[in-house]
Order: sequence, then structure tokens, then C-alpha cells
Amino acid sequence: MRLLREPLLHFAAIGAVIYILYGVFAEAIPEADDKTIVVSAAEIEWMQTTWQQRWNRPPTEEEMGGLVQQYIKETVLYREALTMGLNQHDQVIRRRLAQKLEFLAKDLVALTPPTEEELQEYFAVHKERYEAPTRYTFTQVYIDPDKRGDATLDDAEKITGRQVHAAELLPGERTARDPEELR
Repeated sequence: MRLLREPLLHFAAIGAVIYILYGVFAEAIPEADDKTIVVSAAEIEWMQTTWQQRWNRPPTEEEMGGLVQQYIKETVLYREALTMGLNQHDQVIRRRLAQKLEFLAKDLVALTPPTEEELQEYFAVHKERYEAPTRYTFTQVYIDPDKRGDATLDDAEKITGRQVHAAELLPGERTARDPEELR
């Protein structure tokens, strides 16, 4: 009976129920096999961008259909070439991959760090992102009126003055200078 009160057992049982319910009611995700070609939205956008850069206008519906068909044809031929092992021991493919990696490396090297002036300009435009919020510090001083009697308010003023002058404030910090703030 003690075992039935264990939270770990409850957790495991709830997890098992959720897992079973998910398996029963979840929609089956179709698995992509080697015969499925998916043309994603990103690939279509890439095709449109490439077309527009080359021809200085967006592709028509017919031209876009042709681009998608060409992409599918290339993918089929590429997969078939891999299946036949045409990528192995091929000096041309090896050189092309090495060349592609060199291009990527040159692009990364070409990224130069910003100059000091560019950094200062960016900082000036986005200064609010880098400002520290205003900080407040306080010191709580308890003044017992039972021990001080009628001198309580005078003592509070004296202590407040000493605290304000003794505090070392950082830029942006404020302190309570009004004795009313201590009450």
C-alpha cells in the first residue's frame, strides 16, 4: 500500500498514459523515403530570388513551374547518381567540393570586424539598450522612540544627515535626503 503513495510511481503512470494516448490519437506522420521529393518554401523562395537576380524581374507562374520541375529532375538524377556510386573516386566531384568549401571560407574571411567609428555610431543609435537601469540603495536605521523619547525626530535628522554625507554613490544612484522618507 505504501508503494501506491509514491510520487515517482504516479509520475511514471501518468507518463505511460500520455504516451499511450498519444500513440493512439496522434496523426501519423508520413515518413519520407528515398522516392519522396519535398520542395520546401525556402527552396521556392531561393529559386525566385535567383531568377529575379538574373532576369531583374520575378518569374511568372509558368516559369516558376518550370523551375520547380527542373529542381525535381535534378534531385532525381542526383539521388540516382548517389545510388549508383558515381560520387565515389571521382576527381571532378572531389575538386568541386573542395572549391565550394574554399568559397565558403573566403566569404567568412571577407567579413571584416567593424571599425571603432562604426561601433560608436551603432552605440549612439542604440544607446538605450546599453544603459543600466537606475539603482537605488538605502540604509534602514531603526530609531526606537521608547528609548529616545522626545529627541526621536531630532536624532533621526542627525542620523539622516550623517548617512547622506557618508554614502559613496555610484553614477546613477540616488539616496533619500528627506527625513520624511525614513519614517
